Amino acid sequence: MKNYFITLIFSLFCIQNAFSDNFNIQTVYFVDMQQVLDKSPRGIKSKNELKTAVDQSHLKINALKTEVDQLRIEIEKQASLLSEQAFNSKQNSLVMKTRSLQKLAEDEQLKIEDLRSKTVESLVNETNETISKLSKIENFPLVVEKGSPI
Repeated sequence: MKNYFITLIFSLFCIQNAFSDNFNIQTVYFVDMQQVLDKSPRGIKSKNELKTAVDQSHLKINALKTEVDQLRIEIEKQASLLSEQAFNSKQNSLVMKTRSLQKLAEDEQLKIEDLRSKTVESLVNETNETISKLSKIENFPLVVEKGSPI
């Protein structure tokens, strides 16, 4: 039994020394990536660029939507005055413009999502590089993103 306690104490001593040398982390530093995205100069600039792109997309979509609405109103007003062939022609034109509007909206949405994804990815990568360099210079033992499980 005495040998068991000696072995146990010796094992605990060895484990303590092994972990204290390799895992001597006294401070954990946290980075709030949402705050980086919201408040850093690069994050603000990226947000503004994205907002500009979204606004331009809305302008394109709204311009085509106005054309579709005007054509629909025109057809409704002139329906009784138009020949069947002219009415069908205008209806086909309305259908084509409506499809174009739907396609434009989908394309613009994909474009914006792609731009947003690339912007955030670029900003996160740049931030990670900066954190890595800073942690080496300042000897930060552990830097973790706020909210992530450690």
